[in-house]
Amino acid sequence: MSELKPLEDYSTQNANIQEKNVMDAKITFINDKTIDGKIRGQKNIIYGFLNETSINKFLQIYDKTGKKEYIYFQLLKEMTIKDYSGNERRFVNRGSEYKSLQENFYDGKIKWFREYYNNAYDGSVQITDHFINEKNQEVNVGTFNSMKNKLKEITSSKPELSSKIENTSTFDKETVIRILKEYEQ
Repeated sequence: MSELKPLEDYSTQNANIQEKNVMDAKITFINDKTIDGKIRGQKNIIYGFLNETSINKFLQIYDKTGKKEYIYFQLLKEMTIKDYSGNERRFVNRGSEYKSLQENFYDGKIKWFREYYNNAYDGSVQITDHFINEKNQEVNVGTFNSMKNKLKEITSSKPELSSKIENTSTFDKETVIRILKEYEQ
């Protein structure tokens, strides 16, 4: 990784970069300076969606001449991208105790972050969901525990949600966000 150029050099709003796997990104650095740039990620070879582990530690960022460079996630405060499906997604740097950018799905009384990492055995993308409530208590949902039980735990100050969570069968992104919004009321 070479030394970081002046941030203006990474603003690629008017650059014509025709390389495949390029995404638009709005990047805020730790010094609070923001650029509109372009980054490169990897696509899943079968389904064509973004492999999040290709952008959460080291980013391939383009300068205004179209040259690619790598930057480390610790230089970033947050990044909003438009992925290969056209969805806008926000990734944040949660501090030095975390080893990568995490996707931020919800930012209310309870915050919901998703951490992406590669399985050491086969390289597949693994996830851990982090929920943090207004008392700064955190619960994590990974491979070996239940989203249902962890949501009931993090929303325990609102017991009326427990039965709604218990009667929910699928915990996709929209359903979890709906539950978190109900917690706000």
